[in-house]
Amino acid sequence: MPLMAPLADLLGFERQIAVFAFQYGDGITNSIIPTSGVLMAALAIAGIPYDRWLKFVWKLIAGWLIIAAAAIVIAMMIGIK
Repeated sequence: MPLMAPLADLLGFERQIAVFAFQYGDGITNSIIPTSGVLMAALAIAGIPYDRWLKFVWKLIAGWLIIAAAAIVIAMMIGIK
């Protein structure tokens, strides 16, 4: 996260948008990465293999990515400060 503010300044958009992008990316990837302890513990307790989970959730993740990208584009267009 400490790199996001200077990167936003360098690219010429508001720092708040960089925070949005970081939060969207972090939240979405935590639902699919196998190194997330909480995700793997929940799958283990439920008895669901990771590959089955990935096959089930990939459409949802794709939808979230589209929504997040649209939200970031809208935020840039309206000039959130």
